[in-house]
Amino acid sequence: MSRLLVFLHTEEEGKLGRTSFEALTAAREVCEALNWDDLIVVVIGAGADKATAELSGFPAKQVVVLDAPEFSKPRYSTDSLAAYEIVTRFKPDVVVGPNTSRFQRALPGGIYRAGGKTDTHICAVFARE
Repeated sequence: MSRLLVFLHTEEEGKLGRTSFEALTAAREVCEALNWDDLIVVVIGAGADKATAELSGFPAKQVVVLDAPEFSKPRYSTDSLAAYEIVTRFKPDVVVGPNTSRFQRALPGGIYRAGGKTDTHICAVFARE
């Protein structure tokens, strides 16, 4: 079974931003095109627990929430460690995340430590078998 993992983070007001919804849309489209049904969403940041309400209707198999004080502010050390731990735990085939200042370095750093590869300059996604 193929697994896709989506990392999202809350904005200052504790809600998901536009780029998070763009990442969610891309992830859903890839899963639909490749007939994958194992989609996991990770929400990091202050108010992450409440922000999951914005995911209603999204076909996630599981939602992981990191709403501890350590994740209230963007920090490379905590965010990259979270990415490493989650990627190591769930072993996804593909990881998607928004290209934001918070994730631009932290996700690739954590994914690399977990043995994965990243591309931070993707602007479109097309799925083919």
